Amino acid sequence: MTIGSFESDTAVLSELGKRLADYRIRIPLTQTELAQKTGLSVHTITNIEAGRSVQMVNLIRVLRALGLQQNMDILVPKVMDHPAELHKLGRNRVRATSPIYRKKPEGRFKWGDEK
Repeated sequence: MTIGSFESDTAVLSELGKRLADYRIRIPLTQTELAQKTGLSVHTITNIEAGRSVQMVNLIRVLRALGLQQNMDILVPKVMDHPAELHKLGRNRVRATSPIYRKKPEGRFKWGDEK
């Protein structure tokens, strides 16, 4: 199963838990060994692998213990600014512009408006 944008939260958690369990077994590590390696309880490891909701820091610890920490960068890639924007701003953006001040697109196309 691939995790797509149309999956429910429960289905995504369940698939992630299954994948983590499969990976742990392949290494091979028991749940107890993974718990000791992460400093988490066996109950927490069981919850993660069962697809139950857990704190994000616990997921990070498990990924790190399984050697999958490099995949966290893929999870939420860094936003790259366009060089022209950087030059214009002279600094990094810290917040988004309010919708009130955003430029509105000019001349929206409507069917039958080609003339």
